[in-house]
Amino acid sequence: MVRRSSNAVLGFIILYGAIAAVASQQTETKPQTETKPQTETKPPQQEQPAAAKVQAAADLTNGKAVYTKSCQKCHAVDGKGNPAIARMLKITFRPLSLPEIQAKSDAELMQQSVQGIGKMKAVPLSDKDAQDVVAFIRGFKEEKK
Repeated sequence: MVRRSSNAVLGFIILYGAIAAVASQQTETKPQTETKPQTETKPPQQEQPAAAKVQAAADLTNGKAVYTKSCQKCHAVDGKGNPAIARMLKITFRPLSLPEIQAKSDAELMQQSVQGIGKMKAVPLSDKDAQDVVAFIRGFKEEKK
């Protein structure tokens, strides 16, 4: 009896997470109707560090959308992990802002995102989406106390 009720609770949690992800994705998407005038001039650009160039090549808006759809239900909005999922899987999420996670190469984070690691299942993402998600994850910073 306990197993059936825990399965029902688990199903509800997963369903709720999926509904929340879809709802947040729909509210964040707004059509752009304004166009920039073509007479606008851009200031000269300074040389950016290598990490900034990789992040600039990635689409952070798409990265956030993909993270919201494919990652947020387990890793939470802030990357610190969903406590209910952690209890269900009997794991402890390592926040994505930890220095040891942020120190990993983009290629390593992309591989772990797509192929999975530990109890994390593989997430089918295109190379572009994986690159965008990694750029978005780079935005998580360790809070200093």
